[in-house]
Order: sequence, then structure tokens, then C-alpha cells
Amino acid sequence: MAENSGFFRSVNGDRKYSVSFLAKWAGCFVSNGVYNGELAVTAGENMQVVVPAGRAWLGPNGERYKYENDSDKALPIANADGVLARKDTVVLRWDVNERSITAQVLTGEFSSNPVAPAISRTAEQYDLKLAEIYIAPGATAITQAVITDTRLDSAVCGIVTSIVTQVDTSTFYNQIQSDLAQFKAKNQAEFTAWFQSIRDVLDESAAGNLLNMIQTHEADTVAHVTQEDHDKISGAVQSATLGGAAVTKSGTELQFPAYPAIPGSLPANGGTADYAHYSSHAVGSGGASLRNITMSTGGPSGGQDGDIWLQYS
Repeated sequence: MAENSGFFRSVNGDRKYSVSFLAKWAGCFVSNGVYNGELAVTAGENMQVVVPAGRAWLGPNGERYKYENDSDKALPIANADGVLARKDTVVLRWDVNERSITAQVLTGEFSSNPVAPAISRTAEQYDLKLAEIYIAPGATAITQAVITDTRLDSAVCGIVTSIVTQVDTSTFYNQIQSDLAQFKAKNQAEFTAWFQSIRDVLDESAAGNLLNMIQTHEADTVAHVTQEDHDKISGAVQSATLGGAAVTKSGTELQFPAYPAIPGSLPANGGTADYAHYSSHAVGSGGASLRNITMSTGGPSGGQDGDIWLQYS
């Protein structure tokens, strides 16, 4: 295998460099792939998809050829079948015979279980797969929901990086796709099972009755009293006596009897006894004296000899 090197000043045409030499030189620095965030396929009008502005490097056998698109490029999608589905593939194709790199749609075959067309990786053609398009039976327009972005799958496309620090994103991409599929399948199955069970049990009338029962239960305060509180209420004293008079219970309140008006007793809130008490011994020369006993928070006033005044606070 001969040695080669470059680039050097040519003398009389002795240092001519081929296209392949330049492509291999570029391949020493960059990997195959699109630039990060560029060339994401989107839905266009009707049966079209759009490849936006962006750049890429691609080529076989360690060679790298530059691609750049400076504006949106609309690509038509073939009409759908009335019964069967189809998958198409959107690629950037390097073609040595055409001496160009172009965005193209590879049209798939109609099938009940369609498979996207394979990409080309030969010495004459080299593809970067940008996206897959699912064409449902009878479809008349392409929506974003039927476009699967494959730029991160390094097995078919990938992101341009320095050749020294090539990042393999295929494992990450496959994991995301697998996790997403499992999540959709699990949640769809659980929802379907739950919905079927509810639909079999509840008709419109039964559902209304169930709602009424729930609302009645929530409004029933008795139903939410604990057993411990039930026991306390059941064992509570229902009646009692105070000084021979009945103390009764009305709801949560106790009803005490009126203060008895017993002759000679002191009023509950102060004042003068109902009638006077007489002493059993003489006071002065007059013999037995009448004594009024008064309770008050104020000082003595308006009394006479023999009265008793009790002041309290």
C-alpha cells in the first residue's frame, strides 16, 4: 500500500489531489451524520413533507462529502391505498454517478403490516435516513404524528461529531423507543381493562345512584363518628340533681334549676336576705335587736344600728 500525503505546492503539475483524496481528508475529522438540531422532517401541505435548512456530512469508505440545504424543500408523498398501509423513508442520498447529494423519498410497498424501505450503503450510493413516514389507508394528508424522526439513530444516520469523539446514540435512541412502546402498551391495556369492567357494571342509572349514595354518605355526620365517640355518648350522664332540684340535659347544654327563694338565705349574686334574723342576746338596753345582713361588693351605706354588712370582691 503506497504512502500518500498532502497538501503540497505543485511544481509543473506534480502534486495533483483527487476528489477522493479530499473526501478522505475530510473523513479524518468528521463522522457521517447531520448537524445537531438540523434537517428535522416536518409535515407539509396535503401529501407532502418538508426538509428544512441544514447541513450534513456523508460518504462511504471513510470519505466525507458535504451537504447543505439553505431553505425548506418540499417532497411529495405518493397517494395512499384504500385498504393497505405503507411506510416511506426520507433520506439524504450521496450518488457518485450523479455527483450530488439530494433529499429523496423512498416509497415503500402497500401491506397490512408495512415495512419502511431499506437504505442504500454501497460504493456508489450512501444514504442518511432522516425519517420514516406512515401512510394510513385512505390518507389524504401527512400529519406530524405519522412522522418518525430517525436522525438520532447512528445505525442509519447520527449526529456529526469529531471523528475522535464519535458518539453512538443508537443505544439511547433504541432505549427511548422501547420505553415509549412499553409505556403506551401498559397504560393502554390497563385503561382498556378498567373501562371494560366499569362499562359492564355501571349503566347510566346505576352510575347516578352510586353518585347519590356517595353524596349522602359524605353528608351523614353520624356515619363518620368513631366507635370511641359512640361509646362516650352512650355512657354519658343524662340527668342529675343539685340540692334536691333536677339538672337536665338539652342537646349539648345542661339546664340548672332556678335559684330557690328560701327565707333567710343570701341571694346568689349578693344583696339583702329575704328577712331579718334576730339575735339571741341583748344589744344595749333595748333587748333583742333586729339585724339585717347585707352582702355587697360596695362599702356599707344606708344602714342602721344592728345591721350586718358583708363586703366581697
